[in-house]
Amino acid sequence: MKTIESKKNTAHQKKIVRLYLSDLTKLFRLKRAKKIEHLAVDQFPFDIELLTVSGLYRQSRMQYLNLGGAFNPKVSSMMRSLRAQDLFKDVIDFTPSRDEMVWFYENFESLENHYDQIRALKQFNENSLFHEQNHRIIWRILPPAPIEKEAFRRYLNFAESLVVMLDLALGDALGP
Repeated sequence: MKTIESKKNTAHQKKIVRLYLSDLTKLFRLKRAKKIEHLAVDQFPFDIELLTVSGLYRQSRMQYLNLGGAFNPKVSSMMRSLRAQDLFKDVIDFTPSRDEMVWFYENFESLENHYDQIRALKQFNENSLFHEQNHRIIWRILPPAPIEKEAFRRYLNFAESLVVMLDLALGDALGP
């Protein structure tokens, strides 16, 4: 029984590796507009590409920067990002890992444990600047948060739903 389970795991891991490499290939082929490089966050994977191909992504960035928003290059896992980011401050932490992704992509053939390498890369690259900067923008649009606990919880859920709707709109705009 263990052998069958092991083969399923191996097949699943190979599929994840194949899909990840396919995604990287598509993303590395996207255009990069020089005229908007000033909006890009250095070393954030595919930021300039997303700014180039998506007006929604670009508009969100411009609004965030116009509010005085900033980005802080700091190695940060997804768990830390979810628990430690202050959604009301205009500084967003991100892991500066573009060069690491490029190196992995260019040296893939000579590496071992591809699945483990991808898991390590993803652990520190699942934070979405688009999502986080939209939180900061929405706080400026919404009225002040209520003090009462239940009303405050509903307020946060409403704000999160607006941000998630923008995530979905970006996904629709970018396509498969």
